[in-house]
Amino acid sequence: CLVGTAFTGGGDLKAQPFDALYPGVGIHANLLNTILSGRSRAEAGAAGLVLCVLILASIAVLANLIRGPFLSAGAAAAAGLTYPGVVLMALKGLDLHLPLFLPELGLAVSFAAIFIHRYATEFRDAAFLREHFQSTLSPQLLDELLKNPGMVNRRGERREMTVMFTDIKGFTTTS
Repeated sequence: CLVGTAFTGGGDLKAQPFDALYPGVGIHANLLNTILSGRSRAEAGAAGLVLCVLILASIAVLANLIRGPFLSAGAAAAAGLTYPGVVLMALKGLDLHLPLFLPELGLAVSFAAIFIHRYATEFRDAAFLREHFQSTLSPQLLDELLKNPGMVNRRGERREMTVMFTDIKGFTTTS
């Protein structure tokens, strides 16, 4: 038998994760129910933490494979916003307590590091292309190269080719 107050003006109201004002006797009742039923929430432990961090870090890597900074950031943000729901479903449905903060931090740090590296590399590649080709290519072709930098091989390539030079009779003097 548990005795306690459970009214708004009573002094036995406590904060708990799902309610700011929860009767203290209700907390005791929940503890007693957990002990008597033998059901307690399982902790994910260190292996669960590592697994969650690896999964979200992998999602960050996959999000960075998406072309376009906004789509890439949106995919990572969607994963970051979905994960707390997964944690809540595991808690309510499986009585499994998954870590929240470190996996989210792993997602954010992984995404930011890869994102910064990717765009620094792309900026460097664009500067290389612009520096080496702006005097020899038309602006339209240079823009096309910047959109598709894979078209250029930095090392060049060897080819066996035939080149034919022709002159139209009288063209040089006319021009």
